[in-house]
Amino acid sequence: MDCYFGGGLYKYFQNNFKHYTVNTGLKGNRVYAVHQAKDGLYLSSSEAGLSRMDSAGIHHIKPYKHFSDVKIKTIASDSRGNIWAGSDGRGLLFRETKLVDSLSADSTETFKVKTVKNHLFNTDTGFTNDWICKIQVVDDAVYAATYSSGIIKLNYYPEKDSLVIRKIFGEQEGIKDLYIKNMIAKDGQLWYSTKSGHIGYIQDNRVQDFGQVLKSPTAINAMEFNNNTLFIGTAGRGIWYSEREDYTRFTKLNGIKRIYSENIYQLIFDNQGFLWAGSERGVDKILINQANTILDVFHFGRNDGFLGIETCLNAVEKGANGNLWFGTIYGLTNYQQSEGKQNNSKPNLFFKDVLVNYKSVDSINLKKWTNSKKILQLNPKQRQISFQYASVDLDHPNDIQFRTQLNNTVWSPWSSESTQNFSGLAFGAHTFSVQSRNYRWEESDPIRFGFYIERPLYKKIWFQWLLVIAMITFLALLVWRYIRGVKKENTVKTKQLELANHLLTLEQKALRLQMNPHFIFNVLNGIKAMASTKPGEDECHY
Repeated sequence: MDCYFGGGLYKYFQNNFKHYTVNTGLKGNRVYAVHQAKDGLYLSSSEAGLSRMDSAGIHHIKPYKHFSDVKIKTIASDSRGNIWAGSDGRGLLFRETKLVDSLSADSTETFKVKTVKNHLFNTDTGFTNDWICKIQVVDDAVYAATYSSGIIKLNYYPEKDSLVIRKIFGEQEGIKDLYIKNMIAKDGQLWYSTKSGHIGYIQDNRVQDFGQVLKSPTAINAMEFNNNTLFIGTAGRGIWYSEREDYTRFTKLNGIKRIYSENIYQLIFDNQGFLWAGSERGVDKILINQANTILDVFHFGRNDGFLGIETCLNAVEKGANGNLWFGTIYGLTNYQQSEGKQNNSKPNLFFKDVLVNYKSVDSINLKKWTNSKKILQLNPKQRQISFQYASVDLDHPNDIQFRTQLNNTVWSPWSSESTQNFSGLAFGAHTFSVQSRNYRWEESDPIRFGFYIERPLYKKIWFQWLLVIAMITFLALLVWRYIRGVKKENTVKTKQLELANHLLTLEQKALRLQMNPHFIFNVLNGIKAMASTKPGEDECHY
């Protein structure tokens, strides 16, 4: 439930985090290490020594005289309930717990009394190293990882009050990188990771080093097993996992959502199967399926109740009741498991402004125009339009994303851009739609805005049809005139031919008429000639 109050803006939210600082009982805000032991949760804060938390509250452990004002970076406990603490520069602190007999003051009966005896192991007392970055207990052996000198295997024998160093694992024993970043125990094996990206394990005093499993000198800060799958958290390259028994090939943990930081300081699985990853930005609660694909990511930062913000390297632990404890630079944070479902609401999305040709359209009420049948009419020169929109999330304002759609095209990819510009749009009707989602990927209802760009005169259908008709008419007129001219020309030619033919006929007739006199004349001349050669009766006969 969210509540807002006047006199400024305040938000009250319910969450599963409980935060501890110097104001609530811690000696210091920077929590370097946490460890769940039989008698409570042990932690080290700043350079203020050890503290223990149980149902009665926070109990500060009196600093050992030679082990005060020191950074305690790692805490572990053995099967007897003894506490081991490693420091920067002061070696190992061993808090031995014993039960001794004590007599009652008013009777002769005896009862057991718990006593604690401190032992300090450093170079002054004959120990091999003063810089201990990680302690892990495997069976009855204690392993202490140094910053640059390998891993020390040791045993303590209380009956002899004797610490025995069994073996030091270095380069000769097979550890290829001595800058140890983390150690975890798994089925009698001690697994380690290094600054240059090596992982390996120690079993039966033998080292199995897998080398740089990511094929690069990337520091592996955190390790966590989920059944037989090994997850590793890196400095700058996210989370990787390997399901192979030899653990030589790793696959990056990916999915439909991404984690909020690639710098992983902590890894732990809770009792519900979620993978938690601590980073400089808070913690991510990661839901993965059986194929090790990310299905969802729940991020918790300051605005979500995780007030410690940046987590400290490997300062994470699961409590006796399944709750998680995170050491941070601003205190200790406890996450209490809950079966309750989070009530999530859709983000609210709205238009901030609409600009046409870079000028705001302030003559309309955007709220009333959104998702309405109203259409913004634009002239043919107003083809540049911009939409500005927003979605409010007070907790995660930088994680809001948007996607847009013009008309019935495919939705654009999700983006943090809250402005969409269009230039040179086609004439006609358009509908712009936008949708938002918050950091939980909960999507808002889409909102839309309609507008219409008027076509220029030459683009209008009726004008185009008018031009077509005019052109057809003009062409028809040209054809008609051409045909008319051809017909007229043919008529003239026909008349001319008829006249020429008539004249030729007349000429032929005239020629025929001229031929008859000549014929008569010639005949008469012939007769005359014959008469002169045969005079007498023949002339009369002819």
